[in-house]
Amino acid sequence: CVLRAYEHWRGITPEGHRRARDCLEGAVELDPEYAEAWAWLGPLYRQEYAHEFNPRPDLYDPLDRALEAAQRAVDLDPTSQAAHHALADAYFFRHELGPFFVEAEKAVALNPNNSDVLSSLGLRMATAGEWDSTVRARVGKGAKGLQMVRKAMALNPYHPGWYYFPLATDHYLKGEYEEALTQMQKINMPEFYWTQ
Repeated sequence: CVLRAYEHWRGITPEGHRRARDCLEGAVELDPEYAEAWAWLGPLYRQEYAHEFNPRPDLYDPLDRALEAAQRAVDLDPTSQAAHHALADAYFFRHELGPFFVEAEKAVALNPNNSDVLSSLGLRMATAGEWDSTVRARVGKGAKGLQMVRKAMALNPYHPGWYYFPLATDHYLKGEYEEALTQMQKINMPEFYWTQ
């Protein structure tokens, strides 16, 4: 089930989400101490909120469920990068940026060479980071986020297309439209709505 979640993370589709979430829910029912399964459930619940993938609003609030799953994963295994990544992700979407930055730093410190975690958290840091309005450039955590994405691309030359989103957005916000378009054309995720 964890491998199914990894596969979904590469392409991010509603069907991949459903298969991974349903499988992982069965896994934690069978083994409630399985930290890695809880860690992967966090972002899948968050995708119910952020991407409206297979939502079940009559059963739970997806952001609350994402936070609960991620916190359970951290409690079960405080050394799990996936758990801290999931917790950072949940905090980001709950607009709790202080705890987000703390958990993001912990996740990266646990394995600074995991390209997917670097790119995912780099994307979030770039989005949440500061801008210098006089030069229209990212500063502080925003600049660090973009550096993380670039490092992730260097570490994994066969990365998924979603790595390009923060770079395209950064060029667009600077008014560098040709560069933004060049980055967007590299995404190659036609089933993912952000691409459009």
